[in-house]
Parts: sequence; structure tokens; C-alpha cells
Amino acid sequence: MEREDMKGRVTLTVIGAATLLVALAGATFAYFSATSTTTTQQVTTSNLNLNVAANGDATHVTNIKPTTWDESVMENNISNEDVVQIPFKVTGTSSIDGTYAVDLETVISLNAGTVVENQGGEAVELKGGDVSDIKYRLYDGDEEIIGETAFEATTKHQILKDKPIIANQQLIDTYVLYVYVKDSGDDQNKLQDIDFTITLNGKATQNAQ
Repeated sequence: MEREDMKGRVTLTVIGAATLLVALAGATFAYFSATSTTTTQQVTTSNLNLNVAANGDATHVTNIKPTTWDESVMENNISNEDVVQIPFKVTGTSSIDGTYAVDLETVISLNAGTVVENQGGEAVELKGGDVSDIKYRLYDGDEEIIGETAFEATTKHQILKDKPIIANQQLIDTYVLYVYVKDSGDDQNKLQDIDFTITLNGKATQNAQ
């Protein structure tokens, strides 16, 4: 196979935010491998205690490549080794009513360079592919909260907003963020060897009195 026809490698790293959370590390896309690890942070005020954390053990995925999301059979996406699943949970105990939100931030840079000797001989110009080929979806159980959404080079999306915190009740909300490279049917070589960082930031707000 000529290098120009390969769809390249994308590296996904999910890291913890300075305020609230989650860190899942290392995934790779397009003929590669992926690993996730977890780190937990929390923010506590006098009345609100909120945690955002990875939900489950570290995972390892191999041979991830551009794929197509199945709109009709969710089980096909869950079993699709080319779809990265990032489960996380929001927990807390509070003495007052409030709400919480979770923002998703990304920093992505396309590889505009060339394939060099250590990747297979002569340098070859990378053609095809865009950051918008990388998609995400958010689910609460079986319910799709956010449908297929494209990432941008540097962006911030609010994926959860005004979720309730009820005084003196244990908060346990679980979600799954699905991330994948959508197969465009064309060369996607500019996605080779890119660094892709996702940060999930959570915040809690007291209801007006």
C-alpha cells in the first residue's frame, strides 16, 4: 500500500482539568492502539460537593481506524472496536439545591507535514482529512443527549447543562462519551500522528434563594 493511501494515526488523550476532573489517557486512531487511564479530582465548597471521574477501569483498544456510526443498532457501536468509549460519572453530596454543568474542551492540530524516514522511507506529503472528521456523541444510559458532533481545532462545548443537584440526596449520574473518526471515503492522511486532547470541566451552582 502506498503511504498516500493510508488513513493515518490520531492520538487521543483525555486529561484532567485543574478544577474538576476527569483524566483518561491515550487513545490512537487509524491503524493504531488506544489506552485510557484515570485520575480523579474534586471541588468542594461549604455547601456543594461535586466530583467528575472516570467510571470504570482503564481500557485498552487496538487497531482503531476510521469507521461509520450505526444509527439503527446501538449494540453495533458498543461492540465496534473503532469507537472509543469514555464512561464518566458525576457524584456529590450537598446540603442545598443546585445544578451542575460539564464542558468539553479540545485542542487539536492537523499534521501538515510529511511522513519521514522512520515511518517508511522517503518523505511523502500528507493529503486529505480534517479535524472535523473526528466526532463525538454523549449518552446517558440508552438516551442520546448529543448526536454526532464534529470537533474543531480549539473549541469548548457545553455537553451537560442545568443538571439537578438535590439537597441531602446522593448524586450519581453516569454518562458515556463516544469518540471516533468518521470514515469519509477519501484519504484522511493529515490525521496521522496528531495530538488530540480532551478536557472535561465540571462546575456546580447553588440555586437562587
